[in-house]
Amino acid sequence: MMNWNWEQMLSSKRRKPIETTWTGDYFIEFWKFTMFYFVVDLLWVCIIPRCVRSPTTIIQHHLVTIVYIMLPLLYPEYQWCMGACLSVEINTWFLIARRVLNKVGVSPWIIDLPFLFSVRVKLISISFYITWVSIRCIFYPVLMFRFYDIWVQHSARHGTHFHLISFVLPIQSVFCILNAKWTYDLFMSKVRQIKSKKKDEGAKYL
Repeated sequence: MMNWNWEQMLSSKRRKPIETTWTGDYFIEFWKFTMFYFVVDLLWVCIIPRCVRSPTTIIQHHLVTIVYIMLPLLYPEYQWCMGACLSVEINTWFLIARRVLNKVGVSPWIIDLPFLFSVRVKLISISFYITWVSIRCIFYPVLMFRFYDIWVQHSARHGTHFHLISFVLPIQSVFCILNAKWTYDLFMSKVRQIKSKKKDEGAKYL
């Protein structure tokens, strides 16, 4: 967040592309922290695979991400892309918060919950779904089109269609596909919960 000009980004008069609001004042610190985070998390999942539901997918995701974030070091003009892509970690934070702060898995919409607990789990749940849809389902596909434009422009300047920037499109596509898969899984889990609840309610009358 420290690498963006928020006054310009949130200005109602802004008509320029999002990359014009990137300052990159703390990019190196941002890059080092990100690399440290993914390496440590990768090792954690490898050592304790049960800490996540799909360890194989997470390991593959982290390996690809570690390779992916090498590109901004080689092409400083595209550092803003890393900042944009890692906005998804906002949603990841809420995902973790849902599990850590509601370990029992109580539905946030139960009426007779303690007030503070109720407010906390409701805010986290609402924020989780808002950031999931806005970042994973909308922002990431939009970035895909922007990255395609970058590839075309870069190719035109350098006279070839194959270069390191070419890897951006397939990698971003993988992330978009993963987000689509996880969105489907999330949706189906809610469907199963609703069916299970209806089944339990029906059993009361048997």
